[in-house]
Amino acid sequence: MILLALQVYPHLTGFVHIQANPFDSYNTVKTVAGARRLVSLFQEVDSSFDPTRVCIKIAGTWEGLQACRELEATHNIRTLATTLFTIEQAALAAEVGCRYIAPYVNDLRVHFDKSYTDPSPNLALCVASQRYFLAHSYSTQVLPASLTSAAECMKLAGVQHITIAPALLRELAATQTGAKSPAAQAHSLFDDPSIAHAPVPPKLSYLNDEAGYRIAFTRSNKGKEEVKLTYAINTFCDMQTALEKAMKTVLSAAV
Repeated sequence: MILLALQVYPHLTGFVHIQANPFDSYNTVKTVAGARRLVSLFQEVDSSFDPTRVCIKIAGTWEGLQACRELEATHNIRTLATTLFTIEQAALAAEVGCRYIAPYVNDLRVHFDKSYTDPSPNLALCVASQRYFLAHSYSTQVLPASLTSAAECMKLAGVQHITIAPALLRELAATQTGAKSPAAQAHSLFDDPSIAHAPVPPKLSYLNDEAGYRIAFTRSNKGKEEVKLTYAINTFCDMQTALEKAMKTVLSAAV
């Protein structure tokens, strides 16, 4: 992944994003150590690489967000809080100083189970988080992920950043203004008065309140968002295991 990132790096104006080991999602110490190791590997492979251009994607657990806090404040390493499903996660991510959050618009399951559709996509959370950050003078920015249609992308027009899969980019490029397609007919939620002009919640503070954060997160949407987080971490752990197995096979063949 480091070698691939270094190939992409010259074509970027912003950060190179790389994900932390998902098996460390509930371990602050290991997440910090792993993030620092990733940054050092960039420099080992390419001594001219600017380490401040790395942004580490870290699971939005309590432990993961505390790791972000240490990485940002102590080690000058930029972080992105990923697998984010609630305003409580967003609020804590801003408190710890994350550069970005990645709200998952859809449950990650939609990308692996073709028969499944998320009954409650988190489009509004993206708008609410951005408005919350701006209202309370946080520098954290919103970078939604896990979108499944061009129409969803259009509904988030106005968000600071966005992750769009290649197939959706092609669909957006082919969308004609005034066409009857869902993407062409979609309206940005940032222009929806019921969402864009809704009262912004008062500043939430969980920085030194682990118990308060955990119960607030657990109770968000009656626990459904916590289930999504658990599924996402499990899925990324499965992918990590598969990747390590594949790499061992490649390295064994090369000996």
